[in-house]
Amino acid sequence: MHDGIVWPLYLIPQDKYLSPTWLLGSSSQADVKVWPPSGDRIGECLGWNLTLGEVVVLCKQMADKWEEGIQLLNGIEKKYQYDNDRMFDFVLARAIQIHLKSSYNILRFYLTREKMFRTTLNKEKMEMLVEMEHIVHEEIKQSEEMISLCLKDSRLGYHSEAEGYKYYPEKLKWRIEQLNSVLINEFPTVRQKIANNEKLFPEYTGAKPEGLSMNSVANSGDIYETAQKIKNWLSFDKEKTGNKIRWASAYDETNLYFIISDEIGVTEGNIQVEIEPRRLWPVKYFNYAIGENNAGYQTKKIDNKTLTVIAIPFSEIGNEAGQDTPIRINLQYGSNVWIPKKPLPARLLLGNANPRDLGWVLFK
Repeated sequence: MHDGIVWPLYLIPQDKYLSPTWLLGSSSQADVKVWPPSGDRIGECLGWNLTLGEVVVLCKQMADKWEEGIQLLNGIEKKYQYDNDRMFDFVLARAIQIHLKSSYNILRFYLTREKMFRTTLNKEKMEMLVEMEHIVHEEIKQSEEMISLCLKDSRLGYHSEAEGYKYYPEKLKWRIEQLNSVLINEFPTVRQKIANNEKLFPEYTGAKPEGLSMNSVANSGDIYETAQKIKNWLSFDKEKTGNKIRWASAYDETNLYFIISDEIGVTEGNIQVEIEPRRLWPVKYFNYAIGENNAGYQTKKIDNKTLTVIAIPFSEIGNEAGQDTPIRINLQYGSNVWIPKKPLPARLLLGNANPRDLGWVLFK
């Protein structure tokens, strides 16, 4: 709500993080003296209590109710046209209206985009593309109107906690240019992909993932027996461990399993599983102390290796997680990690997790 009016919109997925709304930059992190414009990882502003569709419905209700209030104000504005304080109130009310409508539009844009990427019928894809095109045009008008309001009241856009302006006329003009660029460059690209009957960004949706991936195998009995039959193991830090610490994955109707085979004998440290079960959402962390058997974590000594099995219920991962939906993960075992981490600047509850540090788990 704070500065969505200057957020860019991306039709082509970028997987870029959202910048803090309460800061202009960071005095403690040299690489973010000025936070960049927010990206398209829309789930970072929502968390896990509501789905994106539910939030869109609620934001629409807020915007519609405020619009009703604006209509009431329009009926009395002329009465106060010579009262500067009241005229500033009218300007503020309209600015809030733009904030609410813009938030609704941003969320609706990404909800529609994600549906379009996964829809199979080209007719429906085209309809969704047209809907998003209308949203972009509407957001251009919203930014233009906010410029006129900022010129009437220079306090608009100032954020007391950030101690500076989150938006102002020049930044709003930048956003208008970005949105026009999306209309000129990205929409024709996607429209042509649909016309060519191409899948939309399968490397992003997981239909044809790029980068590292693990084929999770179906488990129908004892998980340790399944582990003994698995062929597709992946290494942690192969150069460091010499392929002696590896992992694999299995699943059944209720659980996702991570199986770690350790021929070195790590006895200290933690296991951390990072899971992004839904694209654009923050990762969830599942942490376990090595060697301490408890709920969801068991180890067994088999021949010359230790087999550790972590069982994570799909219900704990998220409502949309399941056997039909690939997910992205990273796995750390003591000081050994599957995909080397390049942490982002820390952002409170979001931590420093970087979506580019994740690989795929595919359910075969």
